[in-house]
Amino acid sequence: MTSTHNEYLDIIAETRSEVVQYFSLNKPFNRFKIRVTPTRHDITICEYSVTLTNSKGEILAQSNVEDVQDIGITSHKQYTTLLLDNVYKPKGTEIFKITINGIGDSDILGFGMSKGDNIDTLPGDLIINGQKAKGDLWIKVELAKDKPFVTLPTYIILCTFIILLDLVICTFTFFFIRKPKKDKSKK
Repeated sequence: MTSTHNEYLDIIAETRSEVVQYFSLNKPFNRFKIRVTPTRHDITICEYSVTLTNSKGEILAQSNVEDVQDIGITSHKQYTTLLLDNVYKPKGTEIFKITINGIGDSDILGFGMSKGDNIDTLPGDLIINGQKAKGDLWIKVELAKDKPFVTLPTYIILCTFIILLDLVICTFTFFFIRKPKKDKSKK
């Protein structure tokens, strides 16, 4: 019987390891995230190089993770994020490669992975120091749309409509619903 275990690769920088994850994708994206977690709290500086390349070997995004502040928290999960300059649109299914190199003196981050015989969450291989490993990195590939909900002209028209509606309601209330006060001095 086989089992799947979730674990973290946490000796990448100290051993100058290289972790490579291949994966295929056929949808546009502009953001790439790798699940990480702090593994040591006695030091705060580390250094990892993270690179995303396409099937032609072109670098789509690259980043150096140098300390704990370089990871972002999303839904109580921590990720290191690579942002692409533009939306990348693969032509058909394309194979991508994410490479993590340990270039620092100490490790403070663990890179999340699923490990086991009975699950393969990504179509592609995981290579650790040149050796094929069972499992996959925990990654997210996203198409983030950082556009506002409404455009500025729409917002101005909406605000103008609300103000005009408020004026109509106040005018109607003042002239038609208001009851005249009775003068008590004429009795």
